[in-house]
Amino acid sequence: MAIRWLHVLLGTIWIGLLYSSNLRGPQAAAPDTDNAPDRRREPLWLGGFPWSAGGTVLFGAAYLALVERHRRLARLALSPYETTILTGSALGVTMFINALVFWLARKRPAAADLTRALAQPAPAVREADRRAMLATRTNVLLSIPMLFFMVAASHYRLFPHLSTAQATAWFATVGSTIVVLELNALLGLGKTGERLLGTVGGAVGSGFAVWALLFVISKMLFA
Repeated sequence: MAIRWLHVLLGTIWIGLLYSSNLRGPQAAAPDTDNAPDRRREPLWLGGFPWSAGGTVLFGAAYLALVERHRRLARLALSPYETTILTGSALGVTMFINALVFWLARKRPAAADLTRALAQPAPAVREADRRAMLATRTNVLLSIPMLFFMVAASHYRLFPHLSTAQATAWFATVGSTIVVLELNALLGLGKTGERLLGTVGGAVGSGFAVWALLFVISKMLFA
């Protein structure tokens, strides 16, 4: 119980920081606009990303390893519960990677460089802010299907039956989706991908689209 409580508590802090940092508005905008990130206000909340994200993943992994171990020892195949929770876990680990990318890209510059960076951001600073924006908006996108699968594991029977072939097809689908989204987050796959993540509304809408796609595929595979 304590492990799961800490997992949920830290996850709540993490998601809260994620949405707060994005919904504040100008601080997450692209640096080549008039709404450039205000780095002077970031140290108050930016440091919460690595420890809340890391703690969420750590206690989540501990819960699966210790509490759910007895379920896996009885058989080799994954249960519907484990398939659902592992789907959410895969999305969560991807979000953890993006949280680290965001934190590293948006660490506060040295005090001597702060005024100069605010007055005329160097190309390296603009590129770092672009990577940070893509990473954090991708996490907004991923948070929607991630939370669904985490909650569905205990409260919605998404997979009524499960064969090895079906589980393989499902995780191949989830993995492919994550790879495409992560390539866009880390590298940028073009103007379309960046335009979808250019606003919080676009990231949220894309998140519901990814959730709907995975939900429909799950129903098609396991009908």
